[in-house]
Amino acid sequence: MLCIRCNKRQATIFIQRVENGQNRQEGYCLHCARELHIKPVEDLIRQFGMSDQDMDAMEDRMESMMEELGADFGFALYSAEDCGTVCGELDLDPLRDRAMFFLNGSYAGTKERSGRNDTVRVETPAGTNVRVDVLVENLGRINYGVHMSDNRKGLINSVRIDQQHIFGWTMYPLTMDDLSALSFGAAAESGDCPAFLRGYLDIGGEPEDTFIRLDGFHKGFVTVNGFNIGRYWNDAGPQKTLYLPAPLLKKGRNEIIVFELHGFEENRIESVDTPDLG
Repeated sequence: MLCIRCNKRQATIFIQRVENGQNRQEGYCLHCARELHIKPVEDLIRQFGMSDQDMDAMEDRMESMMEELGADFGFALYSAEDCGTVCGELDLDPLRDRAMFFLNGSYAGTKERSGRNDTVRVETPAGTNVRVDVLVENLGRINYGVHMSDNRKGLINSVRIDQQHIFGWTMYPLTMDDLSALSFGAAAESGDCPAFLRGYLDIGGEPEDTFIRLDGFHKGFVTVNGFNIGRYWNDAGPQKTLYLPAPLLKKGRNEIIVFELHGFEENRIESVDTPDLG
């Protein structure tokens, strides 16, 4: 979201105004917020003696977090260990493309660039701190239209709890292009947190083309013998199978890894001979 005053820099300061009984949110960049004498910004600048260069650096830091990771695809995990004692609704703008929120390790909701927009509230008891983790997924690139040149992914601006910005992020690129270092334990139980699951397909004869069904799962991707055969999103549909060509399989044992984002009803997948495209 651009600053509504200069229409050049990203808005990083948000205020609520009431007009004709309706709440209206306004977003300003740091420079315009200072020129308009918005008190919290003036207090911050006065307290820390911030120059114009300091504000530019601060805004750049808030706008370009994803670019610093060098993750052109896959996921990115943002973690803020100590957000203090805060209460209110957690929000961010803009988001590209999909984010799962975790508060102190517990799943709290999901927001999407278009579509799902769960309300995520933070209620921190006095004297305690809250940890915020945001798992952001890149859903693909736009290859047409006016937004082609401005299609960065991740947390483009900042995350806020009400009007308080969260700083001090630790960022982890998760391109998921090499899963060979993963270690697996006992069979997983379904939960709200993302999880990797591993199974095996044993083939006695010559491999043939097949299709993978994941009816007990919700959203994620599948790799077979280290090759990513695609993403599934059963809750959205309509496609219910992933194509698995014979050249990716081998006689004997084949490793299948599923990365599931939202838990599962049954940790069982099926190899079928016909596609289901909805």
